[in-house]
Amino acid sequence: MPPADDAVEGEWDPWENPEAGHRHEGFFLRLSFGFGFGSIGGGDALSTGTAVDFSGGAAGGSFAIGGTIAGALSLHVDFFFSRLLNPAVERGRRDYDYGDPGIGAAGLGATYHFANNVYVGLSGGLASVNWERQTGEVSESEAGLGGHAIVGKEWWVDPDWGVGIAVQAIMAEAADPFYETVSVQAYHLLLSATYN
Repeated sequence: MPPADDAVEGEWDPWENPEAGHRHEGFFLRLSFGFGFGSIGGGDALSTGTAVDFSGGAAGGSFAIGGTIAGALSLHVDFFFSRLLNPAVERGRRDYDYGDPGIGAAGLGATYHFANNVYVGLSGGLASVNWERQTGEVSESEAGLGGHAIVGKEWWVDPDWGVGIAVQAIMAEAADPFYETVSVQAYHLLLSATYN
């Protein structure tokens, strides 16, 4: 970019710092959604041969809302999720329709923005796994622990909004009356938008 007309050699030049007018401060909102891969597995609490292990393509994302407290550090409530899409059944009765299993979680998190609007976010909280059982009933695990990590890069599109891409990892574990302990791993490539 050309230098500003009144720039003096050796001085700071705003044309060389196109994002200088954008600051992370005040209200914080981040929306993200995308696709990737996931797996959900559970044991056999009732000894009936119904242990399950699902894996395949997944849709997921997160919704974070909070505020920036100091510099580039934001604290927020984070809702994150993943749902497998017509997954393969590695264990379990293949002739049963299990439905698409998924995870929903909510917790507290923090996001730090580095130079050039690169960010890293971490959160943790309560999570539950749900799917449609062979009988058609919706089964849901007890509340367990879930964690979420996101790394992304956004570009400012106006003074308050940035849009970009991110990668997300979700892990969780919860007790379940039918499948002992169910565990979840999911990884997504996301589109993200942040208001700050």
